[in-house]
Amino acid sequence: MKNALDSVPAGRKTELFGWLTEEGRFAPDIGRLLEVLCEKLTALGVPIARATAHVRTLHPEFRGATRIWRRGESIEIRTTRHGIEFTSDYQNSPIQYIIETGQWLSLAKPPTGTSRSSQRCGRKASRIM
Repeated sequence: MKNALDSVPAGRKTELFGWLTEEGRFAPDIGRLLEVLCEKLTALGVPIARATAHVRTLHPEFRGATRIWRRGESIEIRTTRHGIEFTSDYQNSPIQYIIETGQWLSLAKPPTGTSRSSQRCGRKASRIM
């Protein structure tokens, strides 16, 4: 599978990685880091419409927090309660696959008319970096 960054000139990729390691790491929170990263990827011509960042927490009520970036919208924050890992929604999700395998996962948008519940994450993952 072709990587979306393959068509980006090497110098521009170097700029992006430099920003991540020099400036991006000082973002005030993961939501702002995700927002600016996605804006920079969009400016490079990467066809990205949605991205998420998931962070486990050490909280008695919440298992983790998710930041969701959608082009043209504000960052959405969702918290996940402990116990979600036992639900079918979680067990059939891309997050479960990533946590279980430790691999990057790139999924194409399902064909029109295909219900999300019919999509399974047992399909072959493709590394994106």
